[in-house]
Amino acid sequence: MTTEKNAAAEERIRQLLHTLGKAYLERRQFAEAYAKLSQLLQLDPDNAEVLEETALAAIGSRDVSATALALYEKAVAAQPNAEHLLTALATLFSTHQ
Repeated sequence: MTTEKNAAAEERIRQLLHTLGKAYLERRQFAEAYAKLSQLLQLDPDNAEVLEETALAAIGSRDVSATALALYEKAVAAQPNAEHLLTALATLFSTHQ
């Protein structure tokens, strides 16, 4: 039962971090979004949606660097057929090299 409670608590933390991160993105509070989404990535490092949102937060924070590129590359690796991820990665790569 303790394991189930721990799993449920961890899932709730994931949900809260994701909700906060997305809310900060919508409000264009990119540094805050990046902080929450980065925390979420520690719990769920292969989640393509969260990788993309974290990359968007990094870009919004003017951190168009290896960080944003690496996040998009990992998102594409998780979902190689996601055209929007491929397009975003290509655009980011071509405009910031």
